[in-house]
Amino acid sequence: MPYQVRLHTEGDAEPGMHVVRIDVSGPDGIKAHYGSQHVLSDGIAEGEIPLAFNDAIGTWTITATDIATGTVGTAEFEVVKR
Repeated sequence: MPYQVRLHTEGDAEPGMHVVRIDVSGPDGIKAHYGSQHVLSDGIAEGEIPLAFNDAIGTWTITATDIATGTVGTAEFEVVKR
């Protein structure tokens, strides 16, 4: 599953280089083994979560944490039965 991390800044400030940690949690709230780190160039990075066919069905959470500031952003996605 592809994803994009985008850093938003206040006012007219341009985002500099940032490093974010990505954590992925299953419906049970337990972190899966799909974590990674990304360097955001111009405030944007892309990645992919290589979900397995036997991963739990339900609502998953992806969390991006800026390493320097601790700022956190989250998003949810659904894993459905195929």
